[in-house]
Amino acid sequence: MAVGRESEPSGPPKQPGAAASPQDLELVQSCLAAAPGAWDALVGRYAGLLAHVVDRTAAQRSRPLTSADRDDLIADVLVELLKNDAASLRGFAGRSTLAAYLTVIARRVVVRSLCREVQAALPSRSEEHTSELQSPCNLVCRL
Repeated sequence: MAVGRESEPSGPPKQPGAAASPQDLELVQSCLAAAPGAWDALVGRYAGLLAHVVDRTAAQRSRPLTSADRDDLIADVLVELLKNDAASLRGFAGRSTLAAYLTVIARRVVVRSLCREVQAALPSRSEEHTSELQSPCNLVCRL
């Protein structure tokens, strides 16, 4: 072992840029503390990212969106961040960038919403012939 290496932590090396910036951590904490303008700052900073994720996720599932559909899905993502006393936002631990964290949440919200639309369009079947695991949409939603 080389001199000076005894105090280095073991484990995988940290990748540059993998953790949240101090500005992101401060923004999340400000939102959780209901600081004036914090929510508007978060939405202003990440609205473009959320729109991109919504559009890309829908396109990957061959689902064209109107601008109203996209706006509704973005609103659903924002509601997800705030529901249950902002549980999703409180779950941000800073181990990733805030952009990456919001991307994962947005994709999950969009996929769930698109799955619900597909399920609603399917003809209903009796429960004895369909289990939760037999629905292809339920399997996709779990991924």
